[in-house]
Order: sequence, then C-alpha cells, then structure tokens
Amino acid sequence: MGQGKDDSKLTIFTYAQNWLDDLAAQGLSANKLKSHQMMLRVLHKYLEHSGKVDNFKLSDLSPTLITAWFAWQFDEKDLAASTANTRLRILKSYLEFAAHQDPSLEPIYQAIASLKAPEKPKYITPQAIETLLNAIPDSELRDRTLLSVLYETGCRPEELCDLTCADVIIEPNGVVQIWLDRSGPAERVIILWSQARNLLVAYLESLGKPTPKHLFTLLGTHQQLTVSDLNELVGHYALMAHFKDMPCQVTAEMVRAARAMQLYRSGIITSNIASFLGVSTCNEAISLIFPKNVHKTLSQLSQQTVSVDVQEKGWGLIYYPAPSWANAQTILGKPTPIRLICMRRLNS
Repeated sequence: MGQGKDDSKLTIFTYAQNWLDDLAAQGLSANKLKSHQMMLRVLHKYLEHSGKVDNFKLSDLSPTLITAWFAWQFDEKDLAASTANTRLRILKSYLEFAAHQDPSLEPIYQAIASLKAPEKPKYITPQAIETLLNAIPDSELRDRTLLSVLYETGCRPEELCDLTCADVIIEPNGVVQIWLDRSGPAERVIILWSQARNLLVAYLESLGKPTPKHLFTLLGTHQQLTVSDLNELVGHYALMAHFKDMPCQVTAEMVRAARAMQLYRSGIITSNIASFLGVSTCNEAISLIFPKNVHKTLSQLSQQTVSVDVQEKGWGLIYYPAPSWANAQTILGKPTPIRLICMRRLNS
C-alpha cells in the first residue's frame, strides 16, 4: 500500500493512468476500458462546466459534488439510468484504487462508496412538451388549449380544473390574464404571451353563449373536469407523442414541474419561481424542479422567503427572465413591460 502524498499534488487524474493500466493487465476488454475512460472525461467536463477544474484535488470529491455531477448529466447529457449506475460503479472502482495507493483518500472513497446512483428526474423536457402538444389534433381545441394553459401557467392540476370563465380576462389590447386561486392564499395572475394566449382566445370564442361556469368541462356537458380526467388526458396524449424522453407515465403535476424546470433553466431565481407556482417556500419549488435526492443537496435554500422582482400596490411583479421596459402593454389599467409573466398578491 502506498504512503500518503502531498494533497496539493493529488489531482483528479493522479492515479488514472495507473488504474487503467492495472485494469488492462487484469484482462478488462477494450470496450470496457473505453467506458472507464469516458467516466473520467465526463467528470472532467463537469468540473470545467462548474468552474472547479483548476486545482481540483481528489480530496475535493464529495457525495454532494457527485450528486450534482449526475444531475448535470441527466439535464445536459440525457444520461440513461443504466449508464448512471455504470458510471458510479466505475468511479467507485477508481477511488478504491486511489485509496489503496494513498490511505489518506480512504475517507473520500468510503463516503462515495455508500452512494446510490441518483434517480433520473421524472420531469418532462421542454422538447417533450412541444412534442406532446403537437400530438394533439387541431380539431381538439379544448385539449390543445387545456394542456397549453396547464404548461404556460404552471398551475396545480386542481387550480386548472377550478378555473371559471370569469377567471380569464382579455384586455382591450388582447393581453390575456388568468387569475389562479382567486381570493385564496396562492392568488396570482398569469399573463399569457405565447401560443397559449391565441388558443385560449379561440377556445373562449368557440364556447358560444351562454358560457359555462367552468372554463374546461367534459366534452358535451357543463360538468367540471376532475384531476383524474386531466391526468387521463395528459397520459393519453403523452402515449400518442412517442417521444423518446417521455416518461412511461405522465401526469398533470409533471407538466407543472416541466414549467418550473423551464423557468429555472431560463435564469429566473428560485424565489420568483416559487411565487409563480403559488408556493410559500423555495424548498417547495426546488422539490418540483429537482428529484428528491438532488433537492436535498440544495436544502440551504429551503428557509428563504419568497420574494419578487418588484413590489407595487400590494402586488409582486415577476418578469421573464428580467425586467424589460420596452414595448409596454396595459395590465390592470397601467403600462406594463411585455415580459411580465406573473403578478402575486402580497400579504398585507
């Protein structure tokens, strides 16, 4: 067994070549050796991506960093669950070899040896959402509108089912507001600027007069949709989409989580995402954005209070992704930037 070495010289690749040579001498196949080399390359790319590659030492490895590395692979590299298990096993093999060479690395190896490969996040990617929406025939206006509004507003499934026609306000200039949880603790107004806005306007026109109380009803009736009905619809079109990254079972809550992830990727701070989603803490938003075993590593955010970009006259204003003061429209009777996506009622 080797002796302890100067920690400052133990880079992430200090023992890599000796480890690979040892595996080759044991008869490991060329294909499997390539998998081992790939693990090291991907880890190096992650360290570059996160700005940690300079002077990174073997002793800097930790379960938290490895968990974050896998989250990055799932998000950026579309890592399969089986490949995640393989890469973690290979990493453990490398660290075991390194600890055999230098006993000072034994605690690092033991800490990571107990790790299990993180689960692949069960959110739907923006590309999958687009594929799902495109799977809905143009003739199914209610369904296209319903799923577009579900995604764009990031609302809870029950909030969508409870929407009434009176909760939708179309300004004279065409701007569409959707009031969620009106007069409730999560009251907020979502501003629609995308295709969902055009679909909703067309859908409202198709309802004729008198309009039903609830915005979305069972076809041919005025009966309110239930969350079960909504999940059945979402699952039906997810199966029709045939998207390779679509989870085998898709629910309305997963569409809400997809919107949360899209906002996160766009650079909106976690507290604003929480306010957009109508939740009271950052940790609730994080639990939607990340799988459970990842969001635990971000627990330092859990006690943050929800904030907003701008506060005015009892409302918190949230912009996407930041205030843009050009091309103002009129919202609630006042000029407002077109990048406004949400207004949250503030506690008095």
